Amino acid sequence: MKKLLLPFAFLAATLPAGACINGETRELKDGTLLFADRGGEARVPQGHEFSTIDYAATTARLEQGWRRTGDAAYRSDMGVLLILQKKYTEARDLYLDLERRKPGRYSTASNLGTVYELLGKNDSALLWIRRAVTIDPKSHKGSEWIHVNILEAKAAGNTNPSTTDLLDVDLGRDAKPRWTVAGRTPWTLDEAIFYQLNERMSFIAPPDPIIGRLLFELGNLRWLQHDPSSVGELYSAARRYGFSDTLLLRRAQTLSDSLGAAGRPDATLQQLVKDARPAPVDSPVTSAVMAATKPEPSYTLYWALAG
Repeated sequence: MKKLLLPFAFLAATLPAGACINGETRELKDGTLLFADRGGEARVPQGHEFSTIDYAATTARLEQGWRRTGDAAYRSDMGVLLILQKKYTEARDLYLDLERRKPGRYSTASNLGTVYELLGKNDSALLWIRRAVTIDPKSHKGSEWIHVNILEAKAAGNTNPSTTDLLDVDLGRDAKPRWTVAGRTPWTLDEAIFYQLNERMSFIAPPDPIIGRLLFELGNLRWLQHDPSSVGELYSAARRYGFSDTLLLRRAQTLSDSLGAAGRPDATLQQLVKDARPAPVDSPVTSAVMAATKPEPSYTLYWALAG
């Protein structure tokens, strides 16, 4: 099996960042393997590991099954293949037609939400994801409320929502995260964030501020659960996705110092802190680099932001 990271990295760089994809199972209705994720030992979300698929042959088998049985699962999985091929308008039309023929299916509503998000239609995406949650609030391990929060922020034009916007909690600004939410546990939120990240990271390459913040907060939740082994990796992934809040480095330093004092140094945290330290300003290396990289006046950034 081959993980298709490069095509989706290109997709994420050129199209609106999109969310979840919901085949009926991890195998398509005709038996084709769509993806097989790592088991519970994976502590850091990486995205789905999609199989290499013969799209034409698989689509033909699904079409035949749909015509033979009328089972909506065949038709729904044809839409999944269209999404994977970035044929979003065709996928939207297929799912709208399926909704007319077989109304009220969770998978149809959820995938319409995904397609509209990929098309940049966040208001429509929000409508369909809300409808999907109403149909089956327990699907996606009950985590789609996070997807709703993401879409509410995006529909409102908020490109860098806060933790409270995304997760309805505040883990504080202290050197160590804090949990003050009555009636909920860090574990339940950990599970929901992990699921949503694994979906979004299948299609979205860095940078992405929403993924960056979710990775950071997942690391904080691991710390609160006395499970520091994956915090360094999660903080590093958050930085890779563009999370630039100085709180991350402050917490990385605090946890690194604490683990070191306990005789359990964490190499990932140590490296993260080391990499964040600026070189001495009077260093010959620093002076040479600054002289060689002095920027020329440019308006490229303004074009990129406008685009």
